Amino acid sequence: MDSPANIPVKRTSLHLVLWCLFFLALVLFSFGAADASSVVAVDVSGQVEAESQDGRRRSLKAGDRIKAGEVINAGSGARAVLKLEDGSRIDIFEDTRLEVNELLAGQEKEFSFSLFMGRLSLKLKRIFGRQLVVTPTLAAGVRGTEFAASVADDETSVISVHEGAVSVTTESDEEEGAPVELAAGQEAQVEEAGAAVVPRPVRIRTLKDWQSFRRKRLEKIIPRLPRIARRLEGGVDIMLDRLTKTKTKIQEKAGKIKDLVQKLKALGRRGGQERRVLARQIGRESYALLGLIRRFKVLNTRLKTIFVRSHRFKKIIPRFKERLGPDYKTVDQGLARVLARGSEVRERVRTLGIEAKRAVRPIRPVLIRVKQLQQKKGGFQGSRPVDRQRRRRR
Repeated sequence: MDSPANIPVKRTSLHLVLWCLFFLALVLFSFGAADASSVVAVDVSGQVEAESQDGRRRSLKAGDRIKAGEVINAGSGARAVLKLEDGSRIDIFEDTRLEVNELLAGQEKEFSFSLFMGRLSLKLKRIFGRQLVVTPTLAAGVRGTEFAASVADDETSVISVHEGAVSVTTESDEEEGAPVELAAGQEAQVEEAGAAVVPRPVRIRTLKDWQSFRRKRLEKIIPRLPRIARRLEGGVDIMLDRLTKTKTKIQEKAGKIKDLVQKLKALGRRGGQERRVLARQIGRESYALLGLIRRFKVLNTRLKTIFVRSHRFKKIIPRFKERLGPDYKTVDQGLARVLARGSEVRERVRTLGIEAKRAVRPIRPVLIRVKQLQQKKGGFQGSRPVDRQRRRRR
């Protein structure tokens, strides 16, 4: 019997499968890769650390390679510059925390960044996928070359486009919103997950602009810190529950796709109509799986942001002790309880990621085969599938 990678594919009947699985391949392995060896720190000033998935930390210096899953933490007054293999540049500014992920598709490498707090400036050499930068409230995919991403202490996210274009999506607890494209000279400010993405002229152009914006957002939330601390504490279990449910759905969906692929293999070159039906079904299920994997990543970013914010607030609240008054002790203890769960939650999320990755591993040969067919035959235009024969008939 043929292996999944040798499934015979008709170009006309499987364009939907090619499209869906091609993009699925770009994000499929964001649950953990061996080594993002093509991300290198080329300039570091001040205190910048890289924290591994098991909690170990190392001081980052020029020439160091960033491992997949490592969280980069730039302290007060610090700055770092990362370079990708293709020459793309990412500037990390002070008081910033982000995670580097490596995404595998066939033999190619793709990267994404989970920005929990702070500011990045990106100058890119090529078009990246739909989720180059994920924040607690949005995901940004790149159509152009230069933009900045910022996350304030209250989770407000801002994408500012300087050259090219960026596609921004935001996801509520129920569904993902439609992508909104920002052109050069535009930015979007999203204050909570699921909120509308509304383009406006760029306001945050420089580091000073960002620092001023961040201070103002912080000042506004100080009176609300007692309520925020309670939400952070309760949010840990809520996010863990959602991640667990999403992982289960990924396992179910991947199992279904595997069964459909087996049926398609069993048909061989027979049953033209049945093959077309199966192909469309695989396409639909693969697209749904893509959404679930994307949701897993977004939820994971939100969960990690809870700990990042708790650490940040624990560090700065002594400055506001008088303003908080009798609530100071309550806030401090609540934040301490959140941080005390860090190791437990890290291990739980790591296990969920391993289980999800294990579920999708059996269909990886199919994804690589689809990627190879796409490279050989083309048939894509932008981010939508193109059926050339059908287009000619029109």
